[in-house]
Amino acid sequence: MKLKSKNKWRNILAISIVVTLVLFGAIYSIRLISPHNINPYNVKYSSGKYIDGALPARESSILINNISDIINNEKLNELKILDFGSGDGRHFYIIKKLSILYPELNIRYLAYDLSEVGLKNFQNTLVAEGFKSYVSHDFINSSEVTEFKAYKALDLKKDNITATLLHVSVSSVGQDITDIIGKDINVIFSMYGSFMSIPYYKNRVSMLKTLARSLDKKGMIVLDTPSLGGLKTSQKKYNKLRAEKDFKRLGDAVEEGDIKIASDEIYYHITTFDELRRLAKDSGLIMKEQGITGIKSPKTFNKKINGADKVYASLMSSLLSLGLVPEKYVEDNTAYIYCILEFGK
Repeated sequence: MKLKSKNKWRNILAISIVVTLVLFGAIYSIRLISPHNINPYNVKYSSGKYIDGALPARESSILINNISDIINNEKLNELKILDFGSGDGRHFYIIKKLSILYPELNIRYLAYDLSEVGLKNFQNTLVAEGFKSYVSHDFINSSEVTEFKAYKALDLKKDNITATLLHVSVSSVGQDITDIIGKDINVIFSMYGSFMSIPYYKNRVSMLKTLARSLDKKGMIVLDTPSLGGLKTSQKKYNKLRAEKDFKRLGDAVEEGDIKIASDEIYYHITTFDELRRLAKDSGLIMKEQGITGIKSPKTFNKKINGADKVYASLMSSLLSLGLVPEKYVEDNTAYIYCILEFGK
């Protein structure tokens, strides 16, 4: 009887130990996959919820027309473009269009992003389209390379396009990456508000200075940034949190214009034309051009409204440049504004 009782308690103890280990393992796993330990952009690309497809028509025409001007005015044989915040290649059709327009031009395209998942998806798309890799290794992200703030992962080539995929770790945002992206870049563009995903004004200035160091003296930087018209609800929410000094919920969103989107995981900064001018000045650049890229968020775009939005945005941009419509009105009633930056003469 005593032997049976001992065995019973041994079994209970063994089961208790197993249950305890399982619980600790579950808690540890939850901590590992908590929002503070994962890259939210990877989650978006993995879930398929990130914005897919081409840019709205207005943004496409701004890029193609201005890039064409540089090609023709400078009589380029080689064009170097940096896509800052390339994601899964959602802007790459611009490069393919330029390749068709200028078949004799060598195009070096650098896709720079925080998400290794997005870049891996981009790599798969390029390979499916017939791009060939120079190297035998597969995509390697910066987190797998000790003490590497960024990693030149892969070169792929087809016809007159060479595409380089660059993964950069979250911790490197705002650091000097000139050694990674190179110099004498003709065009740097950051669309869908990607540049405004960098927390803190001082970090945005630091990054823009870095990009300027990589820019050709006659090159340009195009920033497409979110304005208040598309994010009024989020702005009200985060203004209230700042007024209440709720720093736990605010996270990085402590400066005026800061918000978080996508279930409060992704940092975003709502911009004004005044701030873009200040950003340019503090980075040693001047604003060559400004305007509206869209009255709607890219998430809402479809073929039906794309054309109408382009006409409206073009008209409002013209009125803005003539001083016939106040900047504040434009900022309050459009989702995205843009600026083109260059070096002073």
